[in-house]
Amino acid sequence: RCSAQAVTAAIHELGVQAQVSIASVIGPKSVVVAGAEAELLMVMRQLDQEGKRLSVSHAFHSPLMMPMAEEFRAVVTLLSESGTTPSIPVVSTVTGSVASAEELADPEHWVRQVWSPVLFSGALEAALDQWPGKASKPCVVLEVGPNPVLTRMARPWAGSGRVAAWCASLDRQGGVSDVEAMQ
Repeated sequence: RCSAQAVTAAIHELGVQAQVSIASVIGPKSVVVAGAEAELLMVMRQLDQEGKRLSVSHAFHSPLMMPMAEEFRAVVTLLSESGTTPSIPVVSTVTGSVASAEELADPEHWVRQVWSPVLFSGALEAALDQWPGKASKPCVVLEVGPNPVLTRMARPWAGSGRVAAWCASLDRQGGVSDVEAMQ
């Protein structure tokens, strides 16, 4: 377990910024690093960490995603031309804060999603700040995705006294159906 600052320092000390980057900041001492395997292992050794290998198809949120950026930009440009603006606050994991309608309409915001770190901890806190929750009206956090990995990691440090329940839309690992997950 390392802080984002320690990981960033190791990446810069080794000079491997073009091959490795922080993919996600999950919490204060929970960081995901992505990139080329040899350089990634160098960073892990520098930090004296074993880490845990995630089973993913690509090195998402790393410099290795840059080759697909132009094609992705073309797609999100078409989508952004729809002119739809959100009717509820949307929290960006690129900035870790509530996004403006202008940010969400900007294709570059979505292109940055490809190689920028996911600022999950900041985004979750920003979302919780939108719904501070009270004993009479507590907040429920719903993680939409195939496995509730992030909410499980966030429970120990996020939403102190503000979250009544942490739910997942799917829980394939736990064998929980959608209906069970929402109860």
